[in-house]
Amino acid sequence: LSIIKSVNPDIIGLQESDTARISGDNSDVVRYFASRLPGYYSFYGPRTVTGTYGAAILSKFPIISAETFFTYSDEDEIGTTQVQILVGSTVFNVFNNHPAGSGDAKLAHMQALMTRVNASTNVISMGDFNTREDTLYYNMSVATLVDSWREINPPVPDRIDFIFLDTSFS
Repeated sequence: LSIIKSVNPDIIGLQESDTARISGDNSDVVRYFASRLPGYYSFYGPRTVTGTYGAAILSKFPIISAETFFTYSDEDEIGTTQVQILVGSTVFNVFNNHPAGSGDAKLAHMQALMTRVNASTNVISMGDFNTREDTLYYNMSVATLVDSWREINPPVPDRIDFIFLDTSFS
């Protein structure tokens, strides 16, 4: 919480934020952060389902639309949050995800995610993608989006968390 307050981000993506996780002491971390970060709007999705990792978004700007969509998995359910955030008169489409499972499951997830991303403008796609830079899944994102880390930093071999941005942000 103190790090978030010191960085003061406009948008925060949280993964593994579901409330029905014993390893998380069944805590509602989204409500915890939202209640201690005055002025932030929040959306949590998917709702707690056994085997689903929660993905939440907190924003300093109004969330004007929010939904969760599911994609095929052979391990855990894959739910992705998609919100629209209004900044002035500009709408940003923000996706937060945490896929799991086999290569087939990750491919199905990335195909569904990229279909939505490519149909949107002003995109921010973030999360724990559980993949590396040298994979098909990563390449599917950077075919139309920019890896924000790589814009200013060298590759990190074991990095699995990414923030991809619409090319108009570069």
